[in-house]
Amino acid sequence: MTNEEIKEKLEKYFEEQGLKAEEASEEELNKAKAMVTKIPYCDVAQIEIGPRALSSLSKDKALKYCCIPMEYDAMDSSVLRIVSDDPFNYDKADDLRIITGAEISFYLGSRSAILKKIEECYSGIKKDLAAGTTAVPKANAPEGLRGNAPENVSAKPAESMQEKTSESVQDKPKEGADGIERYDVNEQWAHSGIVKAGDYCFLSYCVGNVGGTIEEQINGAFDNMEARLAMVGLKLENVVQMDCLFRDVYNIPIMEKVIKERFHGKYPARKSIQTNFAHAGGKDGLHFQADAIAYCGRK
Repeated sequence: MTNEEIKEKLEKYFEEQGLKAEEASEEELNKAKAMVTKIPYCDVAQIEIGPRALSSLSKDKALKYCCIPMEYDAMDSSVLRIVSDDPFNYDKADDLRIITGAEISFYLGSRSAILKKIEECYSGIKKDLAAGTTAVPKANAPEGLRGNAPENVSAKPAESMQEKTSESVQDKPKEGADGIERYDVNEQWAHSGIVKAGDYCFLSYCVGNVGGTIEEQINGAFDNMEARLAMVGLKLENVVQMDCLFRDVYNIPIMEKVIKERFHGKYPARKSIQTNFAHAGGKDGLHFQADAIAYCGRK
């Protein structure tokens, strides 16, 4: 639908309501736009998005495209739901498909509310990580939205370990009779985002900023790792071993630079591996993933 067609439909809609489009508030205009285009409207101020939900898109990209990711479709994990002020922009949709490695399902939201939510959410990640908090809020998504799949992993295309809202995923730890605690459990994919066993915690599929530069993706993976470690009160400095997966292993020097910047001299033992990621983003998609073991015996 072109902008001209949308404008004509809006004028007709407001005329039928006995109103004038130019006198409508931003929210009223967007709700009317959603009505005539059949694109669902989202009250952005009412949704809560945890730090893992943002790892598919950097703050810079969210601001550039004026959008914020909500969750992956429960029935089709290759579809990512995103709130945008301009869901009719096909170039934007194509760019977001490459960046996230997923098909995009747009929701319409007001520009001012989206920009405010971006600042609130991405600033919140930094504050939570700095404080070492363990709480990760669940999404209070609009009606009809539920569930997520594991994050853009090497074994499954276009999936995301974002915050989970369906009953198949549990943010609270599941403790077995053996005393092992499993966090971020996804029953659908038979996967735990972080497992605490004795004095150690095990993490896998840490990725972020998919579609960005290799340095952005490495930082995104460590952001994702940091957020998960915070669930059990740990920091990057607690990591004692990492397996680092590259699409191009010659990017190791870039990773070393980032590690020096973020681990403050407390470097883990590590192994670097070159692999092909089964990822919908193709060559412009996933380029880096990290798995880790962290020591939690003494904090």
